[in-house]
Amino acid sequence: MLGGRYKEMPKLDPKVAVHSLSIERGVSPKKHPPRHFHPKLMMDIEKEVTKVMDAKFIHEVKYPT
Repeated sequence: MLGGRYKEMPKLDPKVAVHSLSIERGVSPKKHPPRHFHPKLMMDIEKEVTKVMDAKFIHEVKYPT
């Protein structure tokens, strides 16, 4: 069960809750092929992602290319 926003959970360590990309200078980024899931799981995955996005617990971040 999701409680709410990150601000409402002061005991949650940001190291666990925040993801960032570690980018090294001089290294060119590589695009990985998309992951494929079993079609029966796709609906459940989309439902869970939508739920946490609607709760504003996660959000999409655009990185410069």
